[in-house]
Amino acid sequence: MLQARLDGLLERRRLSVEIEREKEQSEHRFRTLFQTAPDPVFVLDADGRIQSVNDAFCHVSGRNRSAVLGERLENIDAFPNDSIDELTADMRERKRGNSSPYSVTYMTPDGENRYAEINTTRMRFDEENPEIIGIIRDVTEHKRRKQELQRQNERLDEFASMLAHELRNPLGIAQGYLRVAMTEDSEDAFEEVSGALDRMERMINEMLDLARKPDALTEKEVMEFHEIVEDAWSRAAPPEATLMLENVEEEISADIDRLSQVFENLFRNAIEHVGRDVTVHVKRISNGVCIVDDGPGISDDERELVFQSGYTTDNGTGLGLSIVQQIVEAHGWEINVLEGSAGGSRFEITGIDFE
Repeated sequence: MLQARLDGLLERRRLSVEIEREKEQSEHRFRTLFQTAPDPVFVLDADGRIQSVNDAFCHVSGRNRSAVLGERLENIDAFPNDSIDELTADMRERKRGNSSPYSVTYMTPDGENRYAEINTTRMRFDEENPEIIGIIRDVTEHKRRKQELQRQNERLDEFASMLAHELRNPLGIAQGYLRVAMTEDSEDAFEEVSGALDRMERMINEMLDLARKPDALTEKEVMEFHEIVEDAWSRAAPPEATLMLENVEEEISADIDRLSQVFENLFRNAIEHVGRDVTVHVKRISNGVCIVDDGPGISDDERELVFQSGYTTDNGTGLGLSIVQQIVEAHGWEINVLEGSAGGSRFEITGIDFE
């Protein structure tokens, strides 16, 4: 009988020791998980004061553990007060336990503003003094991708609306002259149809250029500058037009395809406004290049508008110069339109470093 009681006491003691060991192991696992979690984690008491934080929280806040314990979350410099107003208000009123994420902003130690979501849950180990644990999940890249997608959608909507609007005019011209051509067999009418269809094709191509983001450059290459200009001229200019080059023998580092598009669009702009027999002069200036035609020029009140998408004074698409400006600025250069010395249009691209 005594032996049985001793055996029972020993078994209970063994179980107690085992339970205590498992408890210690569980606490150790929890502490390890808490401290090594990649996301910042904090624990608040019922008054909203920080009771514990992990290493990631210290890294994000730029403060060591001893400096944040006992502080309120809104007093941590990394979190702007207005960013966590809702969270701190709910903490004080003890409204929320498990909740949907709080969207907040925070500033990293190196001064970068980032976005995060804070998920909280109420821990009820002590009903009288509940604690709240919060996990901060950085969502900056997700938010930026979402914003970029929204901008792309807006851009596509703008393109679709502009394309539909702009295509109606040449389409109507083509349809009207086609009826004339079919009934009267008029060669002039057929030429008008052909011209309207060519304009529609240019418009669609330029819309596609805009949709491909002309401000996104690929790898830069070094190439003879005059070769870029001459290649662009060969694709854009009719036989009647004349190109004059001056002091353009140096090499240039650029996205060759995009820079070629700049000159193609500038040449086509000159041809549309001056005529097929236009003369275009491309030459070096002190800090870049200028492109000058022998046309009537651009009036002062129009110079501020020529780079706006959709702006045109004739049957052009109104997109070519907008694309030019975006490509030029993506290279870190600047483009301006002035009056040429002989009265034509003068486009200056400055900030270019020739090799």
